[in-house]
Amino acid sequence: MFIIFGWNYKKVTSLGAVHYHQCAHCHNEDFWNLSKISTYITFFFIPVIAYETENWYCCPICNHGHKMNWDEFKFYKEIAEVNTAFLDGKLLEEARQEKLEIINTNLDLLMESKRLKYLEESKKWREKVGEKSNDELVQIVKYKSTSYNPAFIIAAEEELQLRNIEIE
Repeated sequence: MFIIFGWNYKKVTSLGAVHYHQCAHCHNEDFWNLSKISTYITFFFIPVIAYETENWYCCPICNHGHKMNWDEFKFYKEIAEVNTAFLDGKLLEEARQEKLEIINTNLDLLMESKRLKYLEESKKWREKVGEKSNDELVQIVKYKSTSYNPAFIIAAEEELQLRNIEIE
């Protein structure tokens, strides 16, 4: 007798549409979706235990997007639930707008507190940023910002301002 175990089985759960905007990757405009991607251990090819979960906010056309942390995900999930209830006819437009306004206000507060935290952290990066050339800083800020710590990006942007370098 033998037992077949497996891993890396991925299950994608779409949680609904969140915001309408243009994708930087494919340049299409549409409502971006919130998705939860769970990775499972399988037993005889049946998913049994999820051992990893990622939350993604992505373009419905090309699936380009970004992974979200838990704090942001909670708010985006609420937005998706409100939009889904509206599309299903369970919520009127006025009620939808009221709920979205409350959620977006709370999301703005979260983002502002994160921005202030990164602004404080950016002071630690100033010396490292000062060692970079103008071209390196422009490349980092313009093309590689998702690959770097947000506090480092803030420090790089401030350094470019001090050097009077404009980012196109």
